[in-house]
Amino acid sequence: MQEKINKKNMTIILALILITIASTAIIFATFTGKPDLLFQSKKKNIAEKTEINTQWKEIAINPPLKATRQSQNILIQIPEINDWNYTDDKTKPQLITKDGTLIDIDVILIDQNEEEIVLQPVSIGSSIGFAMSKKDGGAFFDKNKEFKTLRLRSTHPITAQNIIWYNWTGK
Repeated sequence: MQEKINKKNMTIILALILITIASTAIIFATFTGKPDLLFQSKKKNIAEKTEINTQWKEIAINPPLKATRQSQNILIQIPEINDWNYTDDKTKPQLITKDGTLIDIDVILIDQNEEEIVLQPVSIGSSIGFAMSKKDGGAFFDKNKEFKTLRLRSTHPITAQNIIWYNWTGK
């Protein structure tokens, strides 16, 4: 009987130790600004403080972007964006600025063979993300492609604080 109690107590103690270690790792990663360690993600900053308007803006990417993880997205940080406006027919959603203006953003990646890949809006937490459409593979880019140019335009002038290539495993 005493042996069963000891085994049970040891199991509980071991579980508490493991929970404590995992919690400490998450808290450490979050407060040190390194949550990517937990999610095995890689980020590459493409551009900062970029004006996007009705004219196509091309950003040369050197070295080219490569898919190195399970899924990829282009993240655009735009402080004046408040939310997405999903249409009733579930077509391309529009972004809503803090003053209520609806904005469409077009995002295209161009690979080493000049093939254009039109990206679709996706929700990535509080970021504005763009990935391939689900029929084209969603966030699963061909690992043999290298993307050398990013092309952007918007129906209203906006400033992107950062434009980021985000690779992650989803773990």
